[in-house]
Amino acid sequence: MRDIHKIRQDINTISLEICNSLLKRKRLVEEIHQIKREMNLTIYDSEREQELLDILTEDQTQEDQEYIKRVFQAILTEMR
Repeated sequence: MRDIHKIRQDINTISLEICNSLLKRKRLVEEIHQIKREMNLTIYDSEREQELLDILTEDQTQEDQEYIKRVFQAILTEMR
């Protein structure tokens, strides 16, 4: 059995990676928003969001699909 402290260190490392990736994603989304504003396009694109969710859940179990959808719905809502 692995040591709980080692597992927590692994969780911390992954959490920092997630945080850094989310901040990178945020900057890219802001860039897209700016381009869309300049082109007078709507920011929200439900088809694009569904396309992304489909890509992310394509090869996952039903349980993991639901988890990924919940997490990314929160991310997508925050980025609008």
